[in-house]
Amino acid sequence: MNENYIEQILRKTPRVRPPANLLPNLQRDIELPRSASRTTNRESLSAAGWFRRWIPALGLAVCFLVCAVVFGIQAFRISELRDRDREWQSANAASTEQALAAATSQAAATAELEQLRKDFADAQRLRAEIEQLRAETGELASLRAQNQQLREELKAQNKLPPKPEEDFFATAAERATRIKCINNIKQVGLAARLWSNDHGDYLPRDYDTMKAELVTDKVTFCPKDGVTRYEILSPGVSERQSQIVYTRCLIHNNVGMADGSAQQLSDSRQLVQRDGKWILVRLEFE
Repeated sequence: MNENYIEQILRKTPRVRPPANLLPNLQRDIELPRSASRTTNRESLSAAGWFRRWIPALGLAVCFLVCAVVFGIQAFRISELRDRDREWQSANAASTEQALAAATSQAAATAELEQLRKDFADAQRLRAEIEQLRAETGELASLRAQNQQLREELKAQNKLPPKPEEDFFATAAERATRIKCINNIKQVGLAARLWSNDHGDYLPRDYDTMKAELVTDKVTFCPKDGVTRYEILSPGVSERQSQIVYTRCLIHNNVGMADGSAQQLSDSRQLVQRDGKWILVRLEFE
């Protein structure tokens, strides 16, 4: 078989007639899927466009929503912190009041303790003063005994026959006056020491300062004439310096020491001034 033969056979073949309405049916069948796909594409394209158009708005809304949530959480935290701060302030105020009350009570207790200490110190000082007064009272008793002994000696001396060249009554009166002068100086020394107990153990500088401690102002004058006052040689001296002369009688040359004792000067002892202080020195005789 060759090509010509095949062509002849095909030309002899009967012509096939298509059925009626084949073309419209085929066109309809073909157009319907195309139209549906185009509609679907259009709808999808329109939905995608709508979504793309609303993406910024949706993003902004999401941002606002997130910010609102964050702000709400922060506001809640701030409110919670404020509540805690108020609770802390109230607790701190209560603890501060308690601390102030405790400090006040402690200060009151401290003040009471200081007052008790002061009272105890005053009681100790009063006891010491009482003991000192008792000792000075004992000294007064010894002074009285010495005065009594001196009186007995004067009585014994009065019994001796007087010498013709001496005035017996004048000599006895002079001795009595000198003994009374010694007693006055001792009373002045006692008053000065009583005053020094409240002033740091320092003796007064004048008689007006210790006026309250003196029994009478007459003891500051020599009984010889009643107008010659005892001289204060060492005003303001400490009573612990017993070797310092505090007062002196210009008539009888009697002296009162810083420790409250009184002495009658004799030919073997002399009153001298060294380094601005008056003291007694014993003279050496060959």
